[in-house]
Amino acid sequence: MKKFLTAAVVAAGFTGTIRNVEAAPVAGTSTTVADTRVDTLMDEGFDFMKAKNYDSAAKKFRAVLKIEPKNVEANYQLCWIYNEFEEFELATKYANIVIRVSPRDSDAYRERGYAQLKTGQFEEAIESLEQAIELNPKDVNAHDYIVAAHKALGNSSEAAAWKRKWDKLKQANKPTPSDDDEDDVPVKPKKSVKPVTPDDDEDDVPVKPKKSVKPVTPDDDEDDVPVKPKKSVKPSKPVTPDEDEDDVPLKPLKPLKG
Repeated sequence: MKKFLTAAVVAAGFTGTIRNVEAAPVAGTSTTVADTRVDTLMDEGFDFMKAKNYDSAAKKFRAVLKIEPKNVEANYQLCWIYNEFEEFELATKYANIVIRVSPRDSDAYRERGYAQLKTGQFEEAIESLEQAIELNPKDVNAHDYIVAAHKALGNSSEAAAWKRKWDKLKQANKPTPSDDDEDDVPVKPKKSVKPVTPDDDEDDVPVKPKKSVKPVTPDDDEDDVPVKPKKSVKPSKPVTPDEDEDDVPLKPLKPLKG
């Protein structure tokens, strides 16, 4: 007999997350025409999931199952979609297929537990959710759902115990300042940098204008230093046969005795 849905169960909204699409088959690795078709359909389905177009995604995954009825990822994605649409019987159906093919798939146990919780199957939900948590102790959503299931059954002590575990897990997953900066030291903001223009120095230091250079002309020295005019040279006195080359007067010869 279907049990009465308590306020705690109604409050436990669907907070599951889309499974990592990296688990999907990789396109281009198949060897047959059918496998290649599956790869293409899976890729298209995941594209629709990312865009939150779940109706179109479901069509792609159902098409996959026509080719590969036991495809784990297609069955899981349909389970997730039907929980999102609150079609819990269909969600349970696809979750069961995943569990039969892949018994250690914790996500499938969690999704089945959620569907059972929302349809009043509280004891069955607890069993599924305990299995999900055993396989993945860090599954926050599974902890959330199992608390609601125990509250629905009036198991206040069990609900409180799971609530403490849930709170502790949420706290552990909460980002802290130390996650951003290893030493937890405030980082001084960087100084804004003025855009560098051809007139600016790379280090943003004012550049002293260069001294204007006077154009060099034939009359100017290359180093722009005034040239001292050469001393004018007095024309030398013409040298005559009577004069010595050094312009020194000659002493007259002394007369010889007879």
